[in-house]
Amino acid sequence: MITRPLAYKGPVDHLTKFFSEDVLMKGLELLLEDNLVNWKSLVDEKYIKGTCLCDGQFSKQILYWPMTESLGNCSCQDAAQVDKNKPETKPCVHLAALAIESKTRLHRLPPSTSQQSQSLTGKRYIKKWLKGQKLDPFPKMARHRVIYLLEHDGPRWIVSVHKAYLTKESIYQVKSPIHLAEAVDAELVGKKNTKFFSLADQQVLYFFNKEFGCKQAESSGDLQPHQFEIKSNRQVNRLIRILVSTGRLFWQSSHRQPLTLSNRNKNFWRQGQATELQAISENYFLDLKNNSLIEVFEQAAAKSKKLFSELMNLRKFEMQPILKITSTETIMPWQKERVDQFDIAMLSFLVNGNEFSLKNILPLVLEREANKEFSELLSDYLLQI
Repeated sequence: MITRPLAYKGPVDHLTKFFSEDVLMKGLELLLEDNLVNWKSLVDEKYIKGTCLCDGQFSKQILYWPMTESLGNCSCQDAAQVDKNKPETKPCVHLAALAIESKTRLHRLPPSTSQQSQSLTGKRYIKKWLKGQKLDPFPKMARHRVIYLLEHDGPRWIVSVHKAYLTKESIYQVKSPIHLAEAVDAELVGKKNTKFFSLADQQVLYFFNKEFGCKQAESSGDLQPHQFEIKSNRQVNRLIRILVSTGRLFWQSSHRQPLTLSNRNKNFWRQGQATELQAISENYFLDLKNNSLIEVFEQAAAKSKKLFSELMNLRKFEMQPILKITSTETIMPWQKERVDQFDIAMLSFLVNGNEFSLKNILPLVLEREANKEFSELLSDYLLQI
């Protein structure tokens, strides 16, 4: 599988200068059929030896390298010694096959520095690919944003909501707290559509207004109007995912990097690792060491563990990506008159006949690498996508 562009030294007409396109195509067919059974470069003698096996007949070739007007010779019946001064002699397909193979082996340029760093390991590329799966819905010139600061106050988890300015250095400067009840009236009821409120921010306001997974300041007397408390129930899962998806959820201060969401499998955690994490809810944990929120679901963890055992015990495995495109309609609960249509691509992988989502597979690569070849193959597919 070729996943990265190839480049070669020399002029683009290096081979076509000595061979016709027809002869080169036939020579390529010989290579694809593995008919060139021997190749040897004799650097001091400045020529390359080759042997072709076609239709049960062996033929031997000598190709001068670097190629000159006198290309070389072949023992086949189709060609005598090749010399451009003798128009009656033409280079044969065996010499063309040897020239293509020699060009591939001796003149291929190394990949660029960025490609080399990208292809050091499959695991490293997958991490980079995941970081790139973000969408900033704001125009480049729009600098104001809504940010969310997560704090731990005893047994409670509190989120403070602020208006901030995004500097050219990509640092968020806090400007002022946002009165959440007033924001609900303006954005959801009054449909003001303030520029720095994205759809994700409006969804956070909707959850806040309905108290889905959170408590308002009115319910907790010691909270400020720009704060809400996260409740530990099933509804909080959606709220946490929305907050992280904004790319603007920070631990205590916006001078840190925003928190990311990590799919982990606690079956692979080292002894004592769980004590380093702080439980926000049944399914979400704060990992300050890696500045991330860990998402743990028992069913997905069990499926990943089963696949891990299979990959550890098998030297060979078959893997095939599956891309399912579905069309759907979405209605925002606070904008019921608006209907948005989307085409959604769902990515999964068929591994040894069983289908797994990317979420099931990632812990086997990022947390405890089950199989290096598996990681490399997965990174190749993601690169193509």
